[in-house]
Amino acid sequence: MSKTKFMYNITQYVFGLLFLSSVSICTHAQTLPAEFTAYYQSSTGLISGKSIISLTSEENNSYRYQSVTTVTGWMSVFAGGKIFEQSYGKYVNGKIRPIKYVYKRTGKKERYVELKFDWENHKVTNSINSDPWKMAIDANTLDKLVYQLVMMHDLQKDTLQKNNIQQIKELNYSIADGGKLKNYTIAILGKEKISTKLGELQTIKVSRTNGKRTVTMWCAEKFGFLPVWIRQEKKGGNSYTAKIYKLDGFPDSTATPATTTPADQQ
Repeated sequence: MSKTKFMYNITQYVFGLLFLSSVSICTHAQTLPAEFTAYYQSSTGLISGKSIISLTSEENNSYRYQSVTTVTGWMSVFAGGKIFEQSYGKYVNGKIRPIKYVYKRTGKKERYVELKFDWENHKVTNSINSDPWKMAIDANTLDKLVYQLVMMHDLQKDTLQKNNIQQIKELNYSIADGGKLKNYTIAILGKEKISTKLGELQTIKVSRTNGKRTVTMWCAEKFGFLPVWIRQEKKGGNSYTAKIYKLDGFPDSTATPATTTPADQQ
């Protein structure tokens, strides 16, 4: 796997890569703070990296959701650069509504992508390396970063209201990505207790398959269904993992580290 593809994989899968066609967000925020920062260690083969995911509250009921990914260790000498993803938007009638999404890759293979959402005309302007074009969107369209937050809210909403996540089989999301509206279907596989650097956690296990790869995530109930372990498996045998090792902003997020991780249990 090339260094560029590895960095892309970290960004896409470290926090949720699984993460409406008709699903709306319900703001049960008791366990999901307005601001938080999560730190992940990622690896695939001999290459390792780190990602930092953060949610920040802005003025006028707005948010900034951000991911920063770097290659670490001796491979950083060859890979270099970083990948930045940012989603800016507002909370409108209890729903997340993206306004702008930015993807920026620095280093040897630079790339810049920007999406601007025009909700009055239901269109998004997609600019790739300063070459803009437009496409139509539906009322619930999200960008491919912020839908992670929507998934967390949806898992929390269904757990609180139904008290039995097993009754919910899947979640569906409409994503503006690559010049198309893509439907992301997330299968809910049930509850599972795992050990992490933040201690032993009760999680909801979810997965998404797009034909070429399957991504499985374990989302911690204690931390607003934040994904704490992500595993990607591609056809052909390549695998990728991302594990949380630090979390700021959630109560009780500094638990005594467990001696094992989910990967050790498999």
